[in-house]
Amino acid sequence: MNGERSYRKAIFAVVALAFVLRAVAVFDVALPYSFYGDEINNVERSVNFYDGTGGFDLNPHWFNKPALGYYANFFVFGCRYLVGRHVTGEFDSAGEFGDAFLNYERGSFYVIGRLLQALYGAVGVFLVWRIGRQFGGARIGLLAAVLLAVCPGHVAFSQQVKNDALAAIFLCLGFLGAQRVAERGLLRDHLWAAAWVGLGWATKYTPAAMLAVIGVAHLMRPRDGGDRVIAIRVALLVPAAFLLAGFVGSPYNFLDPVYYQESLRPTMQHFVRMVFGAGEVESGKYSLFYLFRYAFWMTSREYAFTMPLTVLAFVGLVFGLKRADKGKALLLVVWLGLFYFLLASANMQRTRPNHLMVVYPALAVAAALGLDYVVTLFAARFRFQPTCSRVSMMCLRSTDDRL
Repeated sequence: MNGERSYRKAIFAVVALAFVLRAVAVFDVALPYSFYGDEINNVERSVNFYDGTGGFDLNPHWFNKPALGYYANFFVFGCRYLVGRHVTGEFDSAGEFGDAFLNYERGSFYVIGRLLQALYGAVGVFLVWRIGRQFGGARIGLLAAVLLAVCPGHVAFSQQVKNDALAAIFLCLGFLGAQRVAERGLLRDHLWAAAWVGLGWATKYTPAAMLAVIGVAHLMRPRDGGDRVIAIRVALLVPAAFLLAGFVGSPYNFLDPVYYQESLRPTMQHFVRMVFGAGEVESGKYSLFYLFRYAFWMTSREYAFTMPLTVLAFVGLVFGLKRADKGKALLLVVWLGLFYFLLASANMQRTRPNHLMVVYPALAVAAALGLDYVVTLFAARFRFQPTCSRVSMMCLRSTDDRL
């Protein structure tokens, strides 16, 4: 019990460290300007939901990304306006607030947006602790949180006003829901998981693949006499929960035909070309196998997940699948496999480090399993007795039996 409390105290320290690592770049030397093209675009689109004369237009009219992340930015910018008008007296009207942005006094907008991203990144670290704890107790959870907290790619893209860190939060929540589906199989667990995935899709489209992880978890759930009835309900209600949450988060993806014409249809056409033949990415033609290799190579880069952690993640997945309750590791493998497939086949660009934000949480948990196993195996061989997690002890016993 005391050990569990110690781990709980430690995770709050790790989350605080994660926030600090991400917040250090908030006050960039370039302020009040930004050198990040995506960040400039995202801040401008978030501000443009209000025209300064009393009119709101929540339709982004641009669907390369869904709108939920922009709405979140718009909300915090609105809070900035209320403070500036009613507390500090900086603005006499919303029009004056808009003028400050248009006149390139944008430093406060970038600072607020980046602080929000840093908060998203810290929340993601906490959720990875929750996921890791399900795999092997508090120690694995803490290891996974530490690895994600210092992961170069996750740190870097929790420092810019982008949608990746928020999408990763919803992915983690959806995966936690999928774990409950596998353990209990209740209908509300399915709907809970699907709703979080829907919000993830409303932030960045790729999280929709987590629905397949929920499907695998459904097949792993405890069975009962009413299994067929439950399957029918799940087949009907899970897509409904996903679509309803997606509509709440980004309604104009459903209401504006521009999304279907300029985003969804070209993406689906590209996906079909990539799966059934060579596809065009950037200025050249690449096979699907090449794009897979490129995504894995990008993962191992020093500014992404790094090579040592990638190797540890592979070790963790291999030995996780050899455990007695290998179903949990199977869910992790499905998460990684599906999202790498999407990065290679549905992305009209070659994989970039920010695209990997959808796999960093899963890689961190897998690397924690691998690190724990390697340390425990090494310690046992040299007669050193660390406090081993139950994951490592199970793997170690199976290895000793084979030897």
